[in-house]
Order: sequence, then C-alpha cells, then structure tokens
Amino acid sequence: MVFALTGCSSHSSHAPKAALPTAITVQAVQPEKRHVAIPATSGESGYADVTQWPDACAFVSKAELTAVFPQAADISFEAHDVDLKTTRGREIGVAKKADCTIDLLFPGRFTDKAGATYRYGFTFDIGLDGVGDPQWMKHDYDEDRRAMKEAAGESSLGPDGKWAKGYWSARRDLGPGECFTDDGTWECHEKRMIFKVGVRLSGMPTGEHMNSRLRFDVAGQAPQVVDMVDLDLANESHRFVVQNVVTRLVQLVSAKSTSR
Repeated sequence: MVFALTGCSSHSSHAPKAALPTAITVQAVQPEKRHVAIPATSGESGYADVTQWPDACAFVSKAELTAVFPQAADISFEAHDVDLKTTRGREIGVAKKADCTIDLLFPGRFTDKAGATYRYGFTFDIGLDGVGDPQWMKHDYDEDRRAMKEAAGESSLGPDGKWAKGYWSARRDLGPGECFTDDGTWECHEKRMIFKVGVRLSGMPTGEHMNSRLRFDVAGQAPQVVDMVDLDLANESHRFVVQNVVTRLVQLVSAKSTSR
C-alpha cells in the first residue's frame, strides 16, 4: 500500500516544488498454508451453533499483513462479539469474536493546517455474517446481493474500468466464492460462510481540512496518486482503495475459509 501527504504549495516562482507523496507499497497476497475450521453442521435456522463459529481474527495474521504492507507498524487486532439474534429474521444468538478490527499505522506524520499532527493508517473490519448450511448461505448471500444491486441502481464497473452510475461491483477472482460491494464494504460467500471486509481511515483527520494525497504502489500496477478526502465518501479515491487494497484482506480470509 502506499500513503503520502503533501502540504499546501505556494504560487510563488521562488517557492520550492511540493514533494511527491511518500509511497506505501501494497504487495501481492501470500496466504499462509492453513485453514480455519468452519462448523460442518447447522440447526433448523440454517445457521451453525454460534458457539462453534470461528474467531474472525484467526483468518489473518500479523505476518501476512506485514508481507502485504511491508511498511506497516503497530499492527493490532481486537475481536468483538456480534449479536445475531435478528439476522435475516431468524434468531441466531451472540457469536463470540465474530468481528475483528485490525489497525495498521505507517511511518511518517502529517500536520494539518491547524497544526495538529497525525499518523497515516487504515482500520480494517472483518465480520462473519453467517456460518452454516451451504444452501442457506448461498440463499442469504444472493438475497443481499440482489437487494444491494437494486439499491445501487443496477450500476456496474465496465470493461473499460470506468464506473457506471451508482457504486456496484461484483468479483469472482478474490477467492473460491463470489464477492460484491456497493458502499466500499465487500460481502463474500464461500460455501458455508458469509463474511464482510471494510476499511476506514485510522489516525488521519477527515474532511476538507485534510489536504492530503496518498500514493499507492500496488503490485502489478503503475503507481497511482489519489486525493484522500474521506474514505466514507464514494469517490474515485475510495473506490481505488476498495478495489486494490481492501481486496487484499478479502483474499487472505478467502484463502483460509474453504470448508473441509
């Protein structure tokens, strides 16, 4: 991955040229050769007993994140319980550690116009949305996909790489199953599991006062500098991060979620 911010440039002919953004590299995924146990049985609801659901943080390791983001430092994991008693109209229960928050900070600091200093970073969220019978998981994923696609106005990412109206993209190249996104969070289905992966800015300010440009050196692509105003906005910068950075986490989860 790549991050960088530059200060305001002066229009004076004697002023030094603004420095290029510092690059943060995003390498290809190198998943560990292991699998996370997925329950092989499910109840009448179609979902497995929540006491048997895997720990969401088990799908990604610090070593894997360091390999993908070699400049990342202060990597931390925090698991959270998720109350799923009303999931899709069915009473499921509280799934222990079904959500994982991962914080990555990077070297370097950015000082905004007000003089406040921030570090560069991302927060990734991995959440297990369903574990159970393959037919139920596919049914529920398909229902989510249909609803979200309709809400996005049947928009899509065209063959020329240009975004049509709305914010919708579905991909089958991120793992053994399929994933879609309509708002920046990927929802994916793999046999007995539905999971989601999203991203937020961490450590950096957001809004117009954040005069920042981030450069991404993504493996297999030409370096790209994007303006990061707010990752909660569906702008081109956000979409670049969703398609080229968040997908790395999706691949790491998918690589270990194959039901055995």
